[in-house]
Amino acid sequence: MNERTLVKRFWRSAQRGAKWLAEQQQADGSFVLPGEDPAQHYNGYYKIPYALAVCGHAHAAHRLFDWAVGSGALSAEGDLIHKVWHEECYTYANSWMIIGAQRLGRFDVSQPAMAFLRRFISPATGGVYAELPGALAGSGWQDMVSSSQAGSACLYTGESAHALRIGDWFVEMLRKQPDVEHALYACCDAAGRLISEFPADKANTYVVDTSQPWQWFFYPGIAMGFLSKLYLATQEKRYLGASTAYFDVFARCHEQKWTNGTSGKVAWGSAQMYWITAEKKYRDAAVRLGEWMLDIQFEDGHWDPGPQNPNIYYLKLDATAEFVAWQAEISQHLDR
Repeated sequence: MNERTLVKRFWRSAQRGAKWLAEQQQADGSFVLPGEDPAQHYNGYYKIPYALAVCGHAHAAHRLFDWAVGSGALSAEGDLIHKVWHEECYTYANSWMIIGAQRLGRFDVSQPAMAFLRRFISPATGGVYAELPGALAGSGWQDMVSSSQAGSACLYTGESAHALRIGDWFVEMLRKQPDVEHALYACCDAAGRLISEFPADKANTYVVDTSQPWQWFFYPGIAMGFLSKLYLATQEKRYLGASTAYFDVFARCHEQKWTNGTSGKVAWGSAQMYWITAEKKYRDAAVRLGEWMLDIQFEDGHWDPGPQNPNIYYLKLDATAEFVAWQAEISQHLDR
C-alpha cells in the first residue's frame, strides 16, 4: 500500500472517531450522561480537547473547556478535580488538557493549569512527581508517564527550561538501567534512584519486562513522543539518541505488543521518529500499529477499551480520544 493511501486511511479513521466523540457531547458542553455519576465521567474527557482540535472540531472543544471552567472541573488553582484514575500519575490528565487548550488558544485554561503543573517538577532530579502528596511535600517518587506528558505540555507552553530538565531526566533514567536489554525500570525515588523493588501485583507500574505480554508498553512510547519533540525544539542529539533507545526497548518486547492498546503511544512516537529520521523501522512500527487500531475500530467510529473493560462509556471516551489523536498524528507524520 502506498504512502498516500495509508495517510488517507489513518486520517479517515481519526475523523470517524472525532465525529463519534463530538456526537457524545451534551448540551452543557460536558460528556457526562444524564443521570450518571459525574465523578466517574470526569475521568473520560481530558484527552478529548486534543483529539477534537487535531481533527477540526474546534467548536466542540471550546464548549468542553467552557464547561470545565464554569462547572469547577478545572479548579481555581489550575487542577482538574475528580481524577479517580490518577491518584498515581496525578498530572497526566492535566497535561493532556494543557496541550489541548494551548493548541486552541485557550490560555484561560492552559496558563493556570501550567502553573499548577510546575509544582510537580522535582527540583532535585527534573522528573515529575507521580502523586499529589509528593508535590505538596516537595519530595516524592517520579514516573515516566507523568514526566513525558508534562514535558510535552512544557514544550507546547514555551516552558523550555522545564522541558530540558525533564528531557535530561529521561536521559539519566536510561543511563541508570541495570539491564535494559531485558527490563525498563520506569520510576525513581525522590533522590533519583531507580525503583527496582515493589509488590508483585504492582509490577506493571514500575517495570516493562521485555519477555512478558501485557506490559505497559506506553512507557517507551510516551518517552519517544516527548523526546522526539524535544529534539525538534533543541536539535540536541542526546534527546534523539534517547528516543531511539526507548524505541529499541519496545522492539525487544514480547510480540503481544502489536495487539495491545498500551502500544498506541508507540505508534505516535514512531511516526514522529520516522518524520525526523526517515528510518524504515519507525515507519513500519507506526503503520503496523496504526493498521491494528484501524482494524479494531467500530463501525460508528469509536474504540472499545478492550476485553478487560468492555462497553463502559467513559472508558470508550478515553480510548477513542487517544486513538483519534494517534491516528491523526500517524497520518501527519507519514506524509513527509
